[in-house]
Amino acid sequence: MVAWPYNTQLVSGLADVRGSDTAPTISDLGTISASGTATMNLDTHSAFKFTVGGAMTLTYSGTIPSTQIVQGIIEITNGGAYTITYDSDFKFTDGTEPTLTASGKDLLSFISFGDSNNIYLFHIGRDLQ
Repeated sequence: MVAWPYNTQLVSGLADVRGSDTAPTISDLGTISASGTATMNLDTHSAFKFTVGGAMTLTYSGTIPSTQIVQGIIEITNGGAYTITYDSDFKFTDGTEPTLTASGKDLLSFISFGDSNNIYLFHIGRDLQ
């Protein structure tokens, strides 16, 4: 599990940030074609980017220990041009999936508080130039 910006653990309900301060590396998932899947490996990276080239699925792999916070960022290019199906563990503000830019870049942030069934996904940047 890689946490960003620090490897953190929950200690008595509070985050303990005494972990590693290693900068995150970016996992470039390339262009995801129609019926393809972008799988974010949370054991190796906390920053991901990909281009949407057809209707696709966004999911994750790796472990989210119950005592750790997992967070990261995703850069999606042309995400609004096609349908993205999200893993059911991703949860959205007001229960609504983000509306992404059809031709451009969007940023999403994710965080889980030690619960692999609840990975909160936030749309933090739209149509970035």
